[in-house]
Amino acid sequence: SPDLKEQAARANLISCWIDPIVSSVNIVLGVFSVYRQDAGILNPEQLTLLEQASRLVGITLERKLDEESLRLSSSVFETSADAIVITDENNLIVAVNPAFSRITQYTPEEVFGKNPKLLSSGLQDANFYKTMWQSLTALGKWQGEIINKRKDGEPYSEWLSISTVFDDQNKVQQHVAIFSDISDIKRSEAIIWQQANYDTLTGLPNRRLFQDRK
Repeated sequence: SPDLKEQAARANLISCWIDPIVSSVNIVLGVFSVYRQDAGILNPEQLTLLEQASRLVGITLERKLDEESLRLSSSVFETSADAIVITDENNLIVAVNPAFSRITQYTPEEVFGKNPKLLSSGLQDANFYKTMWQSLTALGKWQGEIINKRKDGEPYSEWLSISTVFDDQNKVQQHVAIFSDISDIKRSEAIIWQQANYDTLTGLPNRRLFQDRK
């Protein structure tokens, strides 16, 4: 650009060598540039030093990006309003976030190493879970509504999404489950349906319900 040319001219820089900064998965992160105040080409030793410097900068940048990504992921995990559960390849809980404890009443220490079925309310039959696991096996994901129970035994409705994480050999490495408590929504829907289909004074079905049932 004109600005860079002007700055180079002011510094009396007349030659430049550029080497791409590439990540470990061959993504270009930037360029490493060397400027000189004399014309000419780099000798093999200087070219090797340029390539080594470029690789070192790439490793540093990639590590920095990984750290920032981890910090962001950790922040999302900790502050999410939805509960997050991570299980290992044996479907045993290895991590939960604060929202999980708020919704289920279980502390992390109470569920680590346990199977998520400790939340089961018993209100879903075996076919429900069979279908869920068939989807996780075939598609690597499942989502739907489920009724689980809190630590005190109170059942609650949740909207649950589960994703399977595979390793490089396509073997199951983890399951990540994200769910929200939709009990209040379900109660509100039930009240609205009741008011729309039953007389508020007598509690008897109204004309709308009779029409729906014809």
